[in-house]
Amino acid sequence: MGFKKSEVSQLNSLASAIKLIEFDANKYTITHLYGRKVAGSLEYPKGINTRKGVGKWLGEKSAMLLSNVVVNNSIHIFGYDTQNPTESTREMDFNALVDLLINTGYTPEYYPLKVNRIVEVLNGMSEADYKDYCLVCKKPFIHAPDRYDSCPTWLC
Repeated sequence: MGFKKSEVSQLNSLASAIKLIEFDANKYTITHLYGRKVAGSLEYPKGINTRKGVGKWLGEKSAMLLSNVVVNNSIHIFGYDTQNPTESTREMDFNALVDLLINTGYTPEYYPLKVNRIVEVLNGMSEADYKDYCLVCKKPFIHAPDRYDSCPTWLC
């Protein structure tokens, strides 16, 4: 007796969601990425901040740079479409993106990955007031809401 394809898919989604909960993903983030059925079957640690909004977080230089790394890798490696951000975030392999970030130096020991904020940044790319396009390389980039910076991910 084997598993049905839908059961295997459900188990894979649960395993992926559990990995993100280790990085403090909240129920909203898990619901968005894997659906209500997966999100409802998991337990979440108490005290996870569920407040939405990335403005204050993007005011930190390290958060702004991480957001640019996320957007750049999402577009060029995972096929993320800034015009359809919600669907693109659901379709991309978010755990592979987290693994890529960890392998490039954003390890939880030195820099806490805020997966909830990362998902909010990606979902808000179509109407974000903290997004701009580089005049030279034509790629989207994130800047702090209270100041304008040049494209940090390209040598323009």
